[in-house]
Amino acid sequence: MHLGFYLPILAQQEPGFHTEVLQNLVSESRLDYTIPSNISTLEEAEMEAMKIALLYQYGGRPDHLKFLNLKENTDSTKAVNWAKTYIDNPGNPINLSNLNPQVAGYDTLAILCRKPENKDLIPYRNFFHWIQRFDIKDFVMINIAAGELKMYSNDTLAIEMRIIAGTRQNQTVPMATFADAIMIYPYWTPTRKITVNELLPKIKRNLNYLDRNNFEVIDTKGKAIDPKNLNWKSFSKTNFPYTLRQGTGCDNALGLLKINIQNPYSIYMHDTPHNPVSKSLFQVPSRFFSHGCIRLEKPLELAHMLHPEIEINQELMDFCLINQKPQVIKLLKEIPVFIVYYPDYVDTSGAIVHVPNIYDL
Repeated sequence: MHLGFYLPILAQQEPGFHTEVLQNLVSESRLDYTIPSNISTLEEAEMEAMKIALLYQYGGRPDHLKFLNLKENTDSTKAVNWAKTYIDNPGNPINLSNLNPQVAGYDTLAILCRKPENKDLIPYRNFFHWIQRFDIKDFVMINIAAGELKMYSNDTLAIEMRIIAGTRQNQTVPMATFADAIMIYPYWTPTRKITVNELLPKIKRNLNYLDRNNFEVIDTKGKAIDPKNLNWKSFSKTNFPYTLRQGTGCDNALGLLKINIQNPYSIYMHDTPHNPVSKSLFQVPSRFFSHGCIRLEKPLELAHMLHPEIEINQELMDFCLINQKPQVIKLLKEIPVFIVYYPDYVDTSGAIVHVPNIYDL
């Protein structure tokens, strides 16, 4: 992106010229930035130019993000040098492309964003600038609206897959956090909300629901108890002092693999039950079926890309062993995970995509 203007000549111009030239820069860069109206000196113009460079380089926090669990690591050196270049080379236009993200596909996105009719893509472009704040090369990006996951390794797209996100009523929370572990043969412990609103009524109607779905009843001490010894008629949404836990296996709601991500919402990525109906949901165009967690089309492939400390058996998904003991495998390093929401984006082929805004964010 060529954004040429010459700060050294500003000092000799009429009042208001500084503001006009800086505003032209903002317009060309497609930034949401307001130039102060009282800029009158070269020094003030230089300072504003530096602020614009920093905003261009690092973007702004996405408006829809509800949880941030990553530390920023920014460096203003490039922005400072950018401003100095105007002074040292007053006759040369400055190219801000050296502040652009290096991630695969960004150049196409940047070109598309220069067209006024593509203004809806600016928030998506901002995301790739914003993540430069964290100085990362490997990361997972989940676009809830698109129902897609991409993992980048050394800024190159390493894997892409479909995902299933939360319903409109049980929305997947946008966040920036990290993955730290993988669990093989996970238990599923439904949240309190799911337990009392959805499962408890089914159990009260037919106690066999527990056996059919491989659920245990766990007391406050963490011990499994015999459900036949409980007075189920006495339980309600406000009176159920137990936890339900689904045993491991291919029929488990989490499938055979779970990827833990740090957050306060009990959201994680996971496999799906190994049956035709559950698997077929990945072929549906609008994939909003979960309680908020993220179901993965290719869980084992992603798990390998996250570099677990112990190699995971490639044949894991081919066997449906039941009641296996859960195994936690830590990652060699924490991998940033960005769960974001962009109904307007550019796909890997460089095509502009607009999908329905299911969450109205």
